[in-house]
Amino acid sequence: MRKGTRKHGRVTAARKITESFTMTEMFERFMWFKNSEGLAPRTNEEYQLHFQWLLDFLAQDLSKEQMTLDVFLEWIDFMLNDKGLQPTTVNIRVRTIRAFLRWCYLEKLIDEPVHERFKPMKRSIY
Repeated sequence: MRKGTRKHGRVTAARKITESFTMTEMFERFMWFKNSEGLAPRTNEEYQLHFQWLLDFLAQDLSKEQMTLDVFLEWIDFMLNDKGLQPTTVNIRVRTIRAFLRWCYLEKLIDEPVHERFKPMKRSIY
């Protein structure tokens, strides 16, 4: 018998199974990971709160294909112009969500490094 052939049974091609999660499911996995690192309770609360504010803005959960740069830039614009938040407040929220998106990209849950394309705002010193 030649090496690599089967005498009995069938040979099946290996399939790559890719899971697709919603943004909320990704966030739940992210929080599980962060908690395993020993997050302080206050940090955990801030992550949860900032993510909920993002969901409130979106009014829906997103698929990985819908998690685009435009969505996050619109969210920043909404916080600054519609909500009237200070740039320092917006930056805190942006940093939190960028950490989440960075983790999603590194874990291959999203295909594009969205976190690299939007950053905290530069603040001018008066």
